[in-house]
Amino acid sequence: MNAPYKLKLQFEPGTAEEFKDCITHARGIDLFVRNVHTVQTNANTLVFENSKDRMYAMLLLSDDPLYTVVESN
Repeated sequence: MNAPYKLKLQFEPGTAEEFKDCITHARGIDLFVRNVHTVQTNANTLVFENSKDRMYAMLLLSDDPLYTVVESN
């Protein structure tokens, strides 16, 4: 992956790292089954191959009360 097309899932302060990691990984799988390939670089960040996939993911993942999705650089 050449360009840093990243999304960050922002959780409530005090959320356990293990919980963040599990939720982020699950969202990566949700995207994979929709043919969007990601790499998880930490407990709450997904990196995409292009801006189109990042935008699609932002729309798909934004309707979850556990976190807020934001673009990250």
